[in-house]
Amino acid sequence: MTEAQVNQVALMDIPVINGLRESASTLATAVEEGWIQLEQIVNTRFLGMDLAMTPSWRPADLFGPEWRTWVPLLVLVIITIASYFLQMYIARISTPFPKQTKEEKEREKRNPAKSGQTPDNQMAGMGKSMQIFMPLLMLYTMFTFPAAMGLYWLFQNLMFLLQSLMGYNFYVKPLKLQFTADAAPLERGSSETVSTESAEKSESFMDRIKGALKNKEND
Repeated sequence: MTEAQVNQVALMDIPVINGLRESASTLATAVEEGWIQLEQIVNTRFLGMDLAMTPSWRPADLFGPEWRTWVPLLVLVIITIASYFLQMYIARISTPFPKQTKEEKEREKRNPAKSGQTPDNQMAGMGKSMQIFMPLLMLYTMFTFPAAMGLYWLFQNLMFLLQSLMGYNFYVKPLKLQFTADAAPLERGSSETVSTESAEKSESFMDRIKGALKNKEND
C-alpha cells in the first residue's frame, strides 16, 4: 500500500472513533458484540491482578484451575483490612490526650455529671464504633465491587497511616514530652507531701508508744 492509501484508511476510521467516543451506548454495544475487546480500551491489570474482577472467597474459585487469578485478589482484601487495623492502632497510640488516671475515673464515678466529658472518653467511643463499622463496610464493598475498590481502600489506609505517623512525630510526641515535663514537678510535690504525712503519722504513733511505756514504768 502506498502512503496515500494508508492515510485514506486512517481517515475512514476517524468517524468510527468519534462515534465510539461520543456515544457510550455505541461503545457498550461494540464491547458486548465482541467487535472491540475491553483490554484494547482500558488496561485493568495491576501487579498481575485484574482490577475489573470482583474478589471471591469461594473455595471453588480459590482452589480451582484459575486460582492464580482469584488468590491475589483475596490477598489484596486481606492486606487492605490489615492496613486498616494498623492505621487505627497508630492513630490510637498517637492521640495527644493523656489517658485517664484512676483518680479521674473515680471522680467520674462519684460525679455522674462529668461522665463522658473528657476527650479520652469521646475518642475511645468513636474509635470503638469505627473499628466495628468500617471493616464491615470495607469487606462488603470489596466483595461486591471490582477489585479496584479494594485498591482504593488500601491506598486510603496507607495515606491515613502516613498522616498519623507524621502528626505523631511533628506534633503529638513533642506535646507529650512537654506534658510529661510539666506534670513531673506536680507528681514530685504530691509524692513528697504524701511521704511527709506518712512520716508524721509514724512519728506520732511512735510517740504514743513511748508515752505508754513511760506510764507503765511510772506505775
